[in-house]
Amino acid sequence: MRKTHIGTALFFIPVALICVFWLIPANTVPPTSADDISPRFVPTIAMAVIGFYSLILLIREWRAPKPEDGELDEEFGAEATGVDARVLLNTLILLVVSALTWLGMNYIGFEPTMTVLIAVVMYYVGARNWLTIGLCAVIAPIVLSLCTFHFFSTELPGFWK
Repeated sequence: MRKTHIGTALFFIPVALICVFWLIPANTVPPTSADDISPRFVPTIAMAVIGFYSLILLIREWRAPKPEDGELDEEFGAEATGVDARVLLNTLILLVVSALTWLGMNYIGFEPTMTVLIAVVMYYVGARNWLTIGLCAVIAPIVLSLCTFHFFSTELPGFWK
């Protein structure tokens, strides 16, 4: 697990730095008035926290003694098998779903894309009551869209807007 933690930290530290110093500032607009919170505030804080926690994880694992060969993982025991075909398949599925969600948000809009995504995910995790799936998939994106508009004065993407 030590290698996994070090690898994770070494991946997320540069990602956090890139987001904080380039991606977020380059893709957010300044606040509309002096009394408004900058739109980059929350994402910058979130990425700074991710970077800070990754740095803590890296330092902790770097200073930890190396486990002896044959010693079981302290957290997962014999179940700590590392990366296998199932993990890689799940990662590939996540990447495909993320890309399709991004494309859907850009070209179709938030509400229709999230309706389909919520329905598919609910079915995938085992929900089989179509009334529950339908209500959650339709109501949740609409409520979230309305809350985003009324609380933050921000419209989520949609081809009709």
